[in-house]
Amino acid sequence: MMTKEQFLEFKHKYPLYSARANSLRDNAYDHFVTDGFPTKKDEAWKYTSLTHLKESNFQFALDENGLSHEDMKWISNQLDSNSINFVFTNGYLNRTLSDDIEDLLKAQEMTVEDFQPIAETEQKVISWSRAFSNQKYVLEISKKNQTAKVIQFTFFQSNQAALFVNPTTEIKLGDDTSTQIIFNYLSRGNAGHFVNGHTTIHLGRGADLQFLQMQNEAALDTHVSRLIFNLSNQSRLTTLDLALGGILSRHYLQVNFNGEQAHAGVYGVIGLGGKQHSDHYTFINHIKGLNNSIQKYKSILADQSYSIFRGRVRIEKDAQKANSEQLNNSLMLSREANVSSIPQLEIYADDVKAGHGSTVGQLNKEEMFYFLSRGIDQITATKMLAYGFVMEMASVFENLNLKEKVSSVLNEKLNGMLK
Repeated sequence: MMTKEQFLEFKHKYPLYSARANSLRDNAYDHFVTDGFPTKKDEAWKYTSLTHLKESNFQFALDENGLSHEDMKWISNQLDSNSINFVFTNGYLNRTLSDDIEDLLKAQEMTVEDFQPIAETEQKVISWSRAFSNQKYVLEISKKNQTAKVIQFTFFQSNQAALFVNPTTEIKLGDDTSTQIIFNYLSRGNAGHFVNGHTTIHLGRGADLQFLQMQNEAALDTHVSRLIFNLSNQSRLTTLDLALGGILSRHYLQVNFNGEQAHAGVYGVIGLGGKQHSDHYTFINHIKGLNNSIQKYKSILADQSYSIFRGRVRIEKDAQKANSEQLNNSLMLSREANVSSIPQLEIYADDVKAGHGSTVGQLNKEEMFYFLSRGIDQITATKMLAYGFVMEMASVFENLNLKEKVSSVLNEKLNGMLK
């Protein structure tokens, strides 16, 4: 846990121009000291606790740390030359590895509005994030600067002392724009970093976004992130969240339907082995009617891993003609793996469609026998069946580059899980 001295050092290094914003940052630190980390006593965190972080001696990188030649080479290999790349190393934009497109991504100092309450269930981790915030990165896409290339953000922590990083990003898509974006969280080594990321994305009227988040940090890292999407009239969102890395992760995703005739396809794949623990909390907020939302999450669990999915859907009284579907499927590859699936429907309108479903099962014995009878060994057969179970999720994207990225990352994860 970071000390008062570290907080004061950070404040001295990065004062905010607004006295009110400075005061709110102080309040955020005080709230965190008072409230602490989320525990299983918090209803929304019933199956997940961050109290293990109390024993960690995190550092905050006050300056952009230099990377070794090996790190630079390793990161470069993760980048797609056909994409627009923005690379953040140890919490800072790395201009050497990033593409130089100043009119797309800009750094802005945190303002009073950035400290306003959001995502009530996540307030304890938000308080810590806001206490150590001084700027956010803003990506604006308009018809004028719209690009056909995929835009990739890579967040990387190097193998040094355990770091606390809290990337804060805001993305604004103009009316009738179409964009593909990847967020890729990576790290190396056994330092045990803590990532506490926050991203807000605004879709203008008729905007179309395909968004892929890949959380694939090193084995001892802890990852907490929040994705909040604000949809306007006729906007369209397709998002896929891959939870694959780290020892513990908490993914919060919220979709606000602020307009009508919008669509949100919210998908996720959780691939866990060892003692990995991943908690997903989705909140689909139908504020306006005449909208459609689909949620579909799939988990593959090996060893002693644990996956939690809580899908909350709220349909307000004025959100007539809203349509919401939710499905959570889990494939257990071990008797010691565990899964919890908790649907929450809050419906205040009478002319809506809303449904949910959940399944938990093991590999089909007849399918396994089919492979074994044809000379395919059990590990290879398991990989093939598991791959088939999740690979339909890659088809949610229209963009070929995103499909190939999903296929490659999932195949690599399954190869590592099943040896």
